[in-house]
Amino acid sequence: MNINITNIGPKEWVDLKGDISLGLLCALRSIGHDVTMSTNYFEKRALNIIVGSDFLSGMPNILQPLIRSKYDYAVFEVEAFDGSTINQRQDLPLGNYQALLLNAKYIFTPYLNNVEAFKKFGWAEKLQYVRWGYFPELRDDRMSQNSSFTHDGLFFGLAKGARAEKLNSLQASKSVRIALVGRQDPMMMRHYYITHCRWGLNLSSGEGECFTNPFRLYAMAANDMPILSDPGPDRDGYLTLCEVAAFHDFEQKLLETRPDSKGLRDRVMERPLADGWRGLL
Repeated sequence: MNINITNIGPKEWVDLKGDISLGLLCALRSIGHDVTMSTNYFEKRALNIIVGSDFLSGMPNILQPLIRSKYDYAVFEVEAFDGSTINQRQDLPLGNYQALLLNAKYIFTPYLNNVEAFKKFGWAEKLQYVRWGYFPELRDDRMSQNSSFTHDGLFFGLAKGARAEKLNSLQASKSVRIALVGRQDPMMMRHYYITHCRWGLNLSSGEGECFTNPFRLYAMAANDMPILSDPGPDRDGYLTLCEVAAFHDFEQKLLETRPDSKGLRDRVMERPLADGWRGLL
């Protein structure tokens, strides 16, 4: 099948979701599909898999021509949909989002929590749950773990809600050193710190969080970085990649000896991403 991974949104957000798009590209190619990738563009003779449906819902100048065009497209929903909004946004144009899904050929999501919300709208016949997993291109052999660490913990991604408070607390600590890579930092900083930090961090954002985001976890674990996480909702089982501890124990845990990287690598490779997509398209 001809497939086009369509990244929707401004460059900053397309970059932040790069692991997702790359994973789809590599996994689908590995099972025999002819796959291309684009930004804010749709291919006429391909199934367009959209990453960034929340952005597209707020871009009627792109959304309406897409619906009228009758191009084949699918939505890969990687954000939290609760039946009325995405990520608790107050300004999501729900009618546009519903129209996008109504005209989609398929709806894919890596979260069981989203599956329940979508089924309430009667979209079960086009809905597919595809658990996220490992693809070989995630691993970069140039990123060898440094034996002398500059920091004890690394967090990259959005620092929001209770997560921001936890990170502030760790940064204020006199016993551990924490590296943060945020939205405004060059993407290559993440690669540098994965090799120079003892642990990766996964932190619950608190009230309203309904699943564990796997993309950060797989990027770290595939490159032999052990992950320390506090408990959070995880019906999909993504926290099996992490060592889970109460947040009040983090400072002590961050200074402990790291677990064996081979055991971590084995857990990562148990779930190939391609296996989840095989036979769906």
